Amino acid sequence: MLEEGAERTPGPNESRSASPSSSKDTKSAEDSQSSSTSTAINPPEREEPQPVTPTYPDPETITAQTLDERMLTAGAPPVDLLVRTSGVERLSDFMLWQCHENTSIVFLKCLWPEFDLWQFLPVLVEWQWQKKKIQEQQRTRGLAKSE
Repeated sequence: MLEEGAERTPGPNESRSASPSSSKDTKSAEDSQSSSTSTAINPPEREEPQPVTPTYPDPETITAQTLDERMLTAGAPPVDLLVRTSGVERLSDFMLWQCHENTSIVFLKCLWPEFDLWQFLPVLVEWQWQKKKIQEQQRTRGLAKSE
């Protein structure tokens, strides 16, 4: 049987409380059987890519078509109605390139958070009325010229 002072080693189905040193031994034994790969701490040095110098077009070659093609609104029709809220009567260069000579610009005294359907409907009706009036004038001019 067992003598006093002799350590008993647990069998394969038994467990024992492991000391920190014995757990390291167990881990190293498990690591040697592991099939996983590890990442190198110091990877081989690679050549760093050279910084790419941006190339800019010659200012003499920039045309209105060049600007149109590079806008976020490329391919969209010109703006018919531009509404500016806040009561400030300036555009701050907002969408000036997208506007054209027939764009209706409306300045409202309400702030953007207050701008809703009831603020927009009168503006839209007025714009439709003006557009209809302009079309009628163009028709009468066209009829007068043809006669």
